[in-house]
Amino acid sequence: MEELKVYPKIFKILAKNIQELEQDIQTLRQELSKIKTVSQQV
Repeated sequence: MEELKVYPKIFKILAKNIQELEQDIQTLRQELSKIKTVSQQV
C-alpha cells in the first residue's frame, strides 16, 4: 500500500498551488478594478 503514502504529499502540493492561484486571482482583480477606474476617468 505504498500509494497511500504518496497521496498526502500530492494533496499538500495541490493545496499550496491552489493558495498561490487564489492570491494571483486576487491580485489580478485588484489590477482590473484599477484599470476600470482609470478607463472611466478618461
